[in-house]
Amino acid sequence: MLKIRVAGIISSETTFTIDGPPMTTKVKDRVYKDYVSYAENGMAIQVMKINEKYNYKIRVLRKFTDKTREMLEVRSTAYFEKTGKEVEAIQYYRRLRPGEK
Repeated sequence: MLKIRVAGIISSETTFTIDGPPMTTKVKDRVYKDYVSYAENGMAIQVMKINEKYNYKIRVLRKFTDKTREMLEVRSTAYFEKTGKEVEAIQYYRRLRPGEK
């Protein structure tokens, strides 16, 4: 089981079964089927979000970038079937230490 919690402009919390059946999720007014699996030899978690209505998918890859597991890289790549275009965004997050805000 994997729980992903997002807080910010968009807030959500979803519990997935890795390599399990898809979960239906909603971001704003868009509905997705989310498939979760390991990637990069088990060193990353991949969420493949498929929007059937608008015919596109988003691959979200989460992995720690260092051995201390302090920095998390989130790489989101959107693939648009109709146009063949691909758009990517990369975000980095630092894990807070106990008592840090």
